[in-house]
Amino acid sequence: MQELGKGAYGTVYAAKLKDCDKLRAIKQIKKSSIRNPATFTNEIDILKKLDHPNIIKIYETFEDDNNYYVVTE
Repeated sequence: MQELGKGAYGTVYAAKLKDCDKLRAIKQIKKSSIRNPATFTNEIDILKKLDHPNIIKIYETFEDDNNYYVVTE
């Protein structure tokens, strides 16, 4: 994956879907930087349901022991 940028909460990578040529951005967010995990996951769940041209589209989320991964357009 190609790194697109870094910020205070994590790093953003470019990724390509395996079954087609569509590109996605994957934001890796450190769990240690999230003060309230319940609020964070609630906000992500709300954003997943939204479909508006001026709001970023979240396709999927994943997590491991140290990070959250948010797949966006």
